[in-house]
Amino acid sequence: MLNQKQQLEKLFDRWKRKPNHASDFIEDGIVNQTEWSKQKLKVLFFLKEAYGGPFDLAKALDNEGAAFGRSQIWSRVAVWTQAVYDSTKPPRQYDEPQGTRADNLIRSIAVINIKKSHGQNESNDADLMKFLVADKAELTEELNIINPDVILCGYTLHLLQAVNMFPGARKGKSDDYLWNGKLIINYWHPSGRDLVSNNEINYYAIREICRAAHDAFKITAW
Repeated sequence: MLNQKQQLEKLFDRWKRKPNHASDFIEDGIVNQTEWSKQKLKVLFFLKEAYGGPFDLAKALDNEGAAFGRSQIWSRVAVWTQAVYDSTKPPRQYDEPQGTRADNLIRSIAVINIKKSHGQNESNDADLMKFLVADKAELTEELNIINPDVILCGYTLHLLQAVNMFPGARKGKSDDYLWNGKLIINYWHPSGRDLVSNNEINYYAIREICRAAHDAFKITAW
């Protein structure tokens, strides 16, 4: 039986041959199958696009961790991941993950980019929507294979909602949703220029959003 990463590889092999894609297709998905499988709470980042392909983003993150590419983005992702994990634990003082700890946090997650070919440095919603509409079936299949517990949308939820990616999702008190037992959080993109740059503030914000949503939705699986 194929594990999740093997299932994703088969999906990507088929996906990259679609007419709207080209030789710069960038694979993503589960970063490290072993680390992913260890997590009691599995966290997926639903982001916009990568650029500079072709390459395997998941493999690059597995090899380089939080230092990959524009390291500020993935250092933030490591902090945000820690915040989600800590939302189920007694409150503790912020301790920024760095070095090996940050790398291991990156290796424990999954990433989906809406747009996997023709990536640009600055995203355009109309362009992203073209790919989202054309690739909705494949994105849905990828999401179902990964099967996360928490989906952190990096300024992508409005796009995903426009194509009904999460049918029947129930809105919480804040900008969070419950869908098929999965918590969906609407947050900034980790590369956002307008994002509060203080990692500690973002850590506490995401941690408390998750904690409040867990309690409000009475999620028993965590």
